[in-house]
Parts: sequence; C-alpha cells; structure tokens
Amino acid sequence: MSQSHAPVVITATSALTPFGCGGEDFWLGITQATHSPSEKEVPALDVKALLGPRGLRHWDRTALLLGCAARLAMNEGDWEQAGYQPDEAGVVFGSTHGSIEAIVSFDKEAVAEGPRYVNPQAFANTVINAPAGRLAMHFDLPGLNTTVSSGLSSVLDAIGYAEGMIRRGRIQAVLCGGALGWSPAIAWGYERNQRLAVNGQPSPPFDAAGEGGSLREGAGVLLLECPERAAARNRQPLAKITGSGACFEPDVSSPSFSGPESAIRFALKQAGREADELAAVVSCARGLALTDEVEFKALANLVPETVPITAPAGACGDSLETVGALAMITAVEMLTHGQIPKIAGGRPRPGLNLVLEQTQSFAPGPVLVSSWDPEGHGAAVILEPG
Repeated sequence: MSQSHAPVVITATSALTPFGCGGEDFWLGITQATHSPSEKEVPALDVKALLGPRGLRHWDRTALLLGCAARLAMNEGDWEQAGYQPDEAGVVFGSTHGSIEAIVSFDKEAVAEGPRYVNPQAFANTVINAPAGRLAMHFDLPGLNTTVSSGLSSVLDAIGYAEGMIRRGRIQAVLCGGALGWSPAIAWGYERNQRLAVNGQPSPPFDAAGEGGSLREGAGVLLLECPERAAARNRQPLAKITGSGACFEPDVSSPSFSGPESAIRFALKQAGREADELAAVVSCARGLALTDEVEFKALANLVPETVPITAPAGACGDSLETVGALAMITAVEMLTHGQIPKIAGGRPRPGLNLVLEQTQSFAPGPVLVSSWDPEGHGAAVILEPG
C-alpha cells in the first residue's frame, strides 16, 4: 500500500448515549439539553438486532456498546458496498480501564469460589483490549487491532494513531472510537478520588471550582477511510482530519509546563493552520477543575477570544475517555449542520467565548477538538469540512 498525502476522511459516525441510539438522538440531545441526563445507561439498545443472536454470551457491557456503535456506523457508511478485504480494515479503540465490572466480577468469583472454579471464559473480558478484539473477530477485521490507553485522552490519541496508519498506507479503513459501560465500581472509585461529583450535583464544563460531572455510559465510533477508497464508491465525506497532535507533560509545577498547548500547536502545524483560522473548538472539558483549568489556560493562550467553544460532556455526562469520541462526533455534526451546541449548564468566564445561551450558527471551517488528562496526557485533532 502506498502513502497518501490527502487527508483521511470520516465517512460515518455513530453515538450511543443516554439520549438514545444513533447520531440523530445524540445531536438532538446535546442541542436541547440544559443539564446532564438523569439516565445512566443507553436506553432501548437492541443488541441482537444489531449484532445477531449468536456469539454474544460472554461479551461484557463495554464490548456490546462498542460493537453496536460500530455496526450502526458501518450501516451508515455503506460498509457492505465498500468491498474491503479483511486485511484492509481494522479496529482502533481508546480505553482507560477496559471493563472494570468484568475485573470486579471475576475477582469476586475467584475469592468466593477459589481460583480452580472461576469461569475461564470470563477472564477474557478482564484485559483492556478485549472489546477491540471481540469487535475485530465479530466483523472479520484482522488488518489492524490496537487499543490505546492514555487516560482521558485515549480516544483522541486513538484517532491520531488510526489516521496516521491510513495516511501511511498501512490500512485502508478503521473503525475508531471508545465505549464505557455503566460501572458502579468506576463510579465509586472516581468519587472517592474526587474525580466525579459526589453530591449528585454535577459541575458544568469549565467551572473554575468544578468538582466533576456525573458518570454516564456511552459509545462513539467513527469510520475513517482512505480518501481514494471513499471516492471510488462516491461516498461523500462528512469531514476530513487535517491534523493531530499529542503530548505528555506530567509536571504541572514545572516552569515550562504548557499543558495541552504543545499538542494543539502540533495539530495546527500539521493542518497548515493558525489558531486565528479556527471556526470553533470542541473541548472534552467535563466539569472537573483538575482537568478543565489546564485546558482553559491553554485555549486562552492560543485561541482568539472570538472563536466559539463548546463541550458536549455538559449535556451527555462524563463517560471518561469516551467523551473524546463524542466530542469528535459533535464536531462532525457541527460541520454538517452549521451549528454549535451550547454548553449545558455552563457559566460565563472571561478569556474564552463559551457558547452558553443557545445553539449558534457558524460558517463551517477548521474545528479543534482537544483533551487533557490529569496524569499529563494531552491530545488534539483538527477537523475540516469534507
């Protein structure tokens, strides 16, 4: 396979959130919501209709969400007509924990029954790359299988990795995204570590004193393709990826600390853009000051105050790294509709043009998607109209 200098294109997306199943429910939800949804799980998910009646007994909730989102994206992208050979397509998954619920369940059984009596089939769900592996086997996608784990920036890093593999000619198409099944264990652990709201009152994105959002399950998958293959079947791209960047700066006390600035600068440079050319920003801010304040300062230093900024986690809740997938899908929908959703529950702050009152119209152009993890991982992606 030869390298391509044309930008990788996004030809389909799918989102599963407490708002419902599919892109229409997601867009309607984030444009109309005034706060995080009270529902914790994806409603009315017909797994058998999407994935078939067989071979799913040992899939955990995270794998099922990822598989259903992938199937919806494949349907939207006319996958059957694309004609990809098995070794031409693959899966790239961004995940922080894999399935904590599967690990907790397996360990409880081992303690209660002894290691000789655990279900060996259940062990597969305890490894972090299990969802990506199940997806690849189910849809026969052996060309590439990678799980990227860099905390809350995992999905944006996965997008950058997948885009690079396509651009270098290593693969022709990738199903890329993230998923998080509802987990009482994660909710308990993150609340005890002050990473989620503990009083049932989630803070909105970019709240200077934010104590965290409310954990919600979700999944988002994007179909990334080589532009020549998409054009060969007359598939009109939804958007194109013109730049991506990543950084690791764990020492916030360092005089040279710049947070995600270096990732954003690298993405802009790769896209051949300046910050003042951005039409909008979609942030993965989630109502936790520990992460949001670092990203706020980076954006305030780089992005002109006229550029509108939104953050979908205010509407759909905190699904950890999966917020990155939903932020990417938000950017794609913005380019499609020519609108920017407001930050649900957001409050005004000087220094950034946060979209707060209502959904705004904008002229589609370069959109920055950015993320920051408190352990020091930053990631950024530039999308442009397809």
